Amino acid sequence: MKNKLIVFLMISCSLFSLFSSGANESEKPEKLTVWHGYSQTSRIDAMNAIGQKYTEKTGIPVEFEVVTWPNQAEKWRAAYAAGTMPDVMICLPDQATAMYFAGATVPADDAIKLIGGADRFLPGTLKEQFYDGHYIGVPHYAHSRLLIYRKDILEQHGLNPPKTWEEYLNVCKEINDPPHYAFQQLFNKSDYGSAFMLDVFMRNEGGKFFDENFNIVFDSPESIRAVQFLVDLYHIGSMPEAMNYIINDQFTLLNTGATYMTIDSAFTINSALENAPDIAAVMDVAEPPYDSYYLTTFPIVVGNTSNIDIANDFIAFMFEEENYVNFLHAILPGMNPVLKDIEDKTSSYWENPAFSNPLVGKCVDLQAKGLVDGWSIGFEYGVNPFASVCTAGYVEEMFQKIIIDNVPIEQAVAECAVKMQQAVDEQKEALGWE
Repeated sequence: MKNKLIVFLMISCSLFSLFSSGANESEKPEKLTVWHGYSQTSRIDAMNAIGQKYTEKTGIPVEFEVVTWPNQAEKWRAAYAAGTMPDVMICLPDQATAMYFAGATVPADDAIKLIGGADRFLPGTLKEQFYDGHYIGVPHYAHSRLLIYRKDILEQHGLNPPKTWEEYLNVCKEINDPPHYAFQQLFNKSDYGSAFMLDVFMRNEGGKFFDENFNIVFDSPESIRAVQFLVDLYHIGSMPEAMNYIINDQFTLLNTGATYMTIDSAFTINSALENAPDIAAVMDVAEPPYDSYYLTTFPIVVGNTSNIDIANDFIAFMFEEENYVNFLHAILPGMNPVLKDIEDKTSSYWENPAFSNPLVGKCVDLQAKGLVDGWSIGFEYGVNPFASVCTAGYVEEMFQKIIIDNVPIEQAVAECAVKMQQAVDEQKEALGWE
C-alpha cells in the first residue's frame, strides 16, 4: 500500500518545510500553477476560462495540471519533497488535511476573507476545513451521495425505493435479471469505490473507521455487519466482475442498463442526461439508507510556495459570481454551491435551462440536505490528518479476500483494521505525534 514510501516522503517533506518560508512575494510571479482533479472536458474548459480571465485581469499566466483524485497523494508528496508544490491545488478532504499537517500548504484564512468571510458559506461546508483556529482550505463545491435508481424497473415490480438494509436486499432479489444487475459493487483495489459504499452503510449501524484520538476502530460488530451486508448484496445483485470495477465505471454501467441502482452523487444523473437521455428519463433519486448522508467537499488549498498572496487572490477570483456559476454549470446536477448567495433561488445559478427538468432540481435539493448532517469518509470527529488511510486500498483488498479467497469476514475485517492502524501509526510517527 505504498506506506513506507509515504512515510519517507512525509519525513522528507517535514525537513523541507524547515527551509521553505512560503514568504509573501510582492512582485508578480512568472506564472501561477494550479493542480485540480477535474478530468471531464466541461470542467477543464471552465477552469481554463477562469484562468484566462485572471490572466487578462492581472497579467499573470495560470498554468493548470489535471491530477486525478486517486493519484494526488503520491503526486503532492513527491512534489513537496522536491520543492515543486503548486501554488493552488483542488483536492479531496483527506489530502487537504494530510498536506496541511505535513507543512505542504498554509492556512487559507486570507482566501476565506477575500471571498467574503466564513458567514458567506453555507452551514456545514466549512466544518471539515476548520482546525485549531485556521482554515485548511476553501471548499470549491459540495455533493452528497444519493440512491440513484431506475424507477421504471422498480415500478414494474411494484416496489418503492429501498430505505432499510432488508429492503435493499429484497429489492435487489426482485429486480436482478442478468445481464442486468440490481446493484453493482466496486471492489477494484486501484480505487476506493467499496470504501465509500461501506462507509455509507457502516453509518447506519453506528460503525466508524476512527475514534476521537484518530485510532482505528474498524474491527467492531457494527463494521462486521456492514461488511456482511455488502457481501450479501454482491451475491444477490452484482456482476461477478465486481473486482474489476472502479467508481467511474458507474456511469457506463448505469447508462447501458447493466445496473439498476447505486449510491453515488448526482454526477451519475448528469452523465445519463448527457450520454443516455432515454435512460435518464427513467431514472430517479432518493435519500440514502436511513438518511445517512455522505458529504464530500472539494477543498482548494494554498501551497507553501512564494506565491501565497497571488494564490489567495486567484482563489477569491474563482468565487466571483460569474466565474463560480459558470463552473458549477459545467456539470449540472453534480456540483452544489457552497455559498449562501449562490444557493439562493434569486441567484444566476438557477437560471440554467437544465433546471426545467425537475430531476435536476431534486438532485440539487437532496444533495443540499447532506451538507449539514453529512461528513466525509474518516471525518467522524472532524478534521483528520489520517483519513486517507480509509481510501488507500485496504478495504478493497479485504473484500477481495472475502469473496475470492473465502477468508471469514471477521478475520478479514480484523486484518484490515490492523493494516490501517499500522499505516496511521507510521504517519503519526512521521508527524511527531505521540
